[in-house]
Amino acid sequence: MVFGELIVGYLFLAGTGAGAFLIAAAACLRDAWRPTDRTAAVVAAAQPTLALTPLVVAVAALLLLADLGSLEGAARVLLQPPGSVMAVGAWLVVVLFATSSAVAAMGAVPRLRVPALSWACVIAGSAAALGVMAYSALLLADVVAVDFWRTPWLTVLFVASSLSCGTALVVTAAVL
Repeated sequence: MVFGELIVGYLFLAGTGAGAFLIAAAACLRDAWRPTDRTAAVVAAAQPTLALTPLVVAVAALLLLADLGSLEGAARVLLQPPGSVMAVGAWLVVVLFATSSAVAAMGAVPRLRVPALSWACVIAGSAAALGVMAYSALLLADVVAVDFWRTPWLTVLFVASSLSCGTALVVTAAVL
């Protein structure tokens, strides 16, 4: 199976969004757990990324939708047997989009901030982000007959790539 540009873009942007969310959320969680004199600065630096993450993930989902060609194709992917890598990955992207959107909304509108809900969204979003980062490698291992792609090293490589691209987005958003 050969992947087209739309799927490559989808996997790249989904991984980048997942990595960015995880890095920004981890920075906020660390400072919430152990506040320092710089806590407010760290949280303020992470906010632009937390606001951008749902947009990056939405663009990734639109690329997937464009590749599938219709809403019916998207529904088929989401409703595939629950054990399929494709269905699990699609649902992880949906969960990441929903939780990152909620976190972004709470960051933008102070009266929406409910501490328990914030923590729940960040934790659920972080779990989904980890799954999205590993999903690309598992998808490749599942559909392509290249020996190296069927090893755990590909998963490590994709997670590292997602974290690297996510970190670049966090730093860029914080600087700009």
